[in-house]
Amino acid sequence: MINRFFYVFIATITLNILFLSNTSVAQYYQTGTEPFNTKWKIKRYNNIRLIFPENAENISNNYLWALNLADSINDTDYREGDKRIDVVLHPNSVLSNGFVSWAPRRMELITQPSPDGEALMWYKNLAIHEMRHVKQMYSLRRGTFRVLSWLFGEQAVGLASGIINPWIFEGDAVWAETSYSYAGRGRSASFFKHYYTHSVTNQKRYTYDKWMLGSYKHYIPNHYAFGYQMVKYINESNGSLAIPNTYRFVGRFPFTIFPTFLGLKFQTGLSRKRIFKRAFAHNDSIWKNDFNNHPNIILPAKRYESFKNFKYPYPINDSITLVYVESIKTTPFFAYLYKNGKFKKIKSIGYLIGKPTFTDSLILWAEYKPHPRWEYKNQTEIKIFNLKTKELATIGNGRYFSPVFYNKRNLIYCISYNDNGSFSLLGLNRSGKVINTYDFSPDFEIQEITIDLDNGNIYGICVTETGKKLFKIDSNNEFSIIFDAKYNDLRSISYGNSSLFFSLTNGYTENIYQFDLKDSILYSIKNLPVNSTFPFPYKSGIVFSGYSPKGYRVAKNEISLSNRLIVDSIPLYNQIIKANSLTINQTPKPIKASSRDYSGVKTLINVHSWFPFYVMPIDENTISIDGNSIVPGFSILSQNLKGTSILNAGYGYDQTHLYYISYTYRGFWPIVKFNIEQSNNSATLYRVTQSYPTFRDYQKRFSTTIIIPYTFKNGLYNSYAQVFNKFEYSNSYIYKESIDAYRSGLYTNELGVYYQNLRRMAHRDLYPRYGIQVIGGVISTPWDYSNLGNLWYGKGVIYLRGIFRNNSLRITGQFQEQDVKYFYLNNKFNMIRGYNDFPSVKFAGISLDYSTPVLYPDLTLNSIAYVKRISINLFTDFASNRYKTLINNSIVTLDENLQSLGFDILIDFHLFRTWYPFRLKITQGFMGKERASFSNISLNIDINSNFARH
Repeated sequence: MINRFFYVFIATITLNILFLSNTSVAQYYQTGTEPFNTKWKIKRYNNIRLIFPENAENISNNYLWALNLADSINDTDYREGDKRIDVVLHPNSVLSNGFVSWAPRRMELITQPSPDGEALMWYKNLAIHEMRHVKQMYSLRRGTFRVLSWLFGEQAVGLASGIINPWIFEGDAVWAETSYSYAGRGRSASFFKHYYTHSVTNQKRYTYDKWMLGSYKHYIPNHYAFGYQMVKYINESNGSLAIPNTYRFVGRFPFTIFPTFLGLKFQTGLSRKRIFKRAFAHNDSIWKNDFNNHPNIILPAKRYESFKNFKYPYPINDSITLVYVESIKTTPFFAYLYKNGKFKKIKSIGYLIGKPTFTDSLILWAEYKPHPRWEYKNQTEIKIFNLKTKELATIGNGRYFSPVFYNKRNLIYCISYNDNGSFSLLGLNRSGKVINTYDFSPDFEIQEITIDLDNGNIYGICVTETGKKLFKIDSNNEFSIIFDAKYNDLRSISYGNSSLFFSLTNGYTENIYQFDLKDSILYSIKNLPVNSTFPFPYKSGIVFSGYSPKGYRVAKNEISLSNRLIVDSIPLYNQIIKANSLTINQTPKPIKASSRDYSGVKTLINVHSWFPFYVMPIDENTISIDGNSIVPGFSILSQNLKGTSILNAGYGYDQTHLYYISYTYRGFWPIVKFNIEQSNNSATLYRVTQSYPTFRDYQKRFSTTIIIPYTFKNGLYNSYAQVFNKFEYSNSYIYKESIDAYRSGLYTNELGVYYQNLRRMAHRDLYPRYGIQVIGGVISTPWDYSNLGNLWYGKGVIYLRGIFRNNSLRITGQFQEQDVKYFYLNNKFNMIRGYNDFPSVKFAGISLDYSTPVLYPDLTLNSIAYVKRISINLFTDFASNRYKTLINNSIVTLDENLQSLGFDILIDFHLFRTWYPFRLKITQGFMGKERASFSNISLNIDINSNFARH
């Protein structure tokens, strides 16, 4: 028999790895499913398996070719060779994205191109970026983690990735998409404009921790942008093998406590902080030198003004401009911007897809609309807000974006992404009916359009295999390319005065250009602030947004012959970083890969991870390891590639046979869960007599849960509901009065409903500004009312805005009532603060919480901690509780009034420069009429903060 110490030793290794990964549990990444009637296909090509819905057949070969090429390109640095990877395509979602995840090992790609993408075809962009992540993950499977992979499966490498800060992952991937193509975000000034502006305007220098981990006080670009600056400097100074070698070091030596720090130190001779200082000093010298070659104009921003972006300006007159506003204090909204710099909110909106359009009386935009059930089947709807009547209309349900209004025909033109991977130009009437259609070639990815209101010509930006172009569709539906921007990042097009205006990256900055349609001449507009974009022609000039240290600000400029310069030619690509000789910009080649059906029982099981001991899951996606409960045995984890079937199972032995099987199926509209288990504890005894069975069987449980979810909306408000029913059997011993004996078998059933309608949170919000959450249900024991009765429960939370911005008032009410026979059912309410939980016949309570940020210190405590926010929550609780108890051998019913008040101090911070945010909660309260003191300290970590987003 194997010594139990062996299993404790194995689990201890696991716990140490989990500690290094800043988490005490193992997380498995499940993002959603396609509709239940999806017909899946599969193709194989070299080391890549491509799984996709049949409507993606037309684009599948392009993805296979690009992924195979990206695999070999990235391998020039990582030298991992051909390693198997499963790739899942999602062609039915508008949320352009991609990610790589281990446990299970796969890549998932949403195929709809981003309206904000660079001058590279979307499938190539995804391939080169996400395949970089595949190489990164495989390079972690070295040394220690190779051994752990034998012991624990794919989850070992997934956990290894938690040791490495996301800026290294994403910075390396952005560097790859830039260096191994003629495009990429590293060549787009809009990607690093904030760093550039912060540098050339000599703003206060931020610390390494602040740039890396973010701030609630100031706007900080994400880890993609920060990581790119760091990785670019590392590779320029040490070669492109430095990052791959760092991954290998982490895989081999995770037990060195800070393996990423040491790995980078061995490759560069510098700590991460010194790399940061040198990288940003290097950039400062380049950017300031570049800035000195420009007119040295930066739009002013008030010193104490908070960060705001005023985008897509449309002048109504000389004094009022319509704008779209982004802020760290609020969610996005449309507003009137006045000449004195003040603004007035018009309407808050949800998730904007593409560019909005303004007229003197209307605002048009495309907004994300989720499917009620399927996460990878979503759409947009076009919103029309009438500025005069204040009425909001919604038309059309499709994958629409970039709407423009043509008043002569009373039509709304927009771009539509089709099921087969192509784009169309649609003309919709006010009812959403399609009046006319123009189908683009499958080789064109359309990003945005504008319209000549005089004659109805449509102009737009498209991405092709040879870069970005400007196109024209005339009133006769004739298509033509009118300007070739090559691989330079062109965006934000508008029409006026027989010209097209747009912004184009030139070197390290973005500037505004004019394309004369009559003479086909390209002009650059002179004497503009650097990083100017979103031009709109107005009178004899343009209104535009220029980037300041506090975000985009609106300005005007007169255009004259002396204020513009003819541009004779533009380069093939922005050469601020040289493209590698091997790039993804090759012409796709035919590949021989036939598709076949991907269905059947075999597609439901995909065992990706295991434990060489017995461990029970918390839920379908989370496992917690407790060293005290480890016993000999094994556990397996399975999640299929469609995301519909999740299986956890295990067997062990400790006094008796232990086992569990937990299975969830998400392929139908109702989510179905089954669970069966046996523990080494004796079955529960519900004792009511002096004599009772002393020898009982081991505890067994079986449950089945059905959840019917429904998403109403997920824009400005996230509105969601679900009905659920859980039926459970256990072999607990219940007294049967009819036979005067105990029998095994207790059945319970819980039927409930949950609903929420929560406002989207701003960056600084502690809680939603407005919203409601409600849950209620009944638990019954249908075949044993003689011992246990029914329990009814309900809980509701109302969220309201506080006195000041980003403050929150929460009102929580809850109740519970049960018929108590001999025994209580477990409480479904949360006892008010300060009191221990105890059984209840009838409970009703209300709590008030007022939360407010107090300080945004952005305080670095050496390399130990980085404190981002300190907040206070004031609370008071009131409740009444009725319960039964035994007094003088008699059961009596007592009523008790409960009350407490106090405060919580909340500290949001990061430890040891790790990515995951911690929250320290210090509670001091007073309970009862006597105001007895109680206190508590808790530490929470958000392990759902992930970086698997493109």
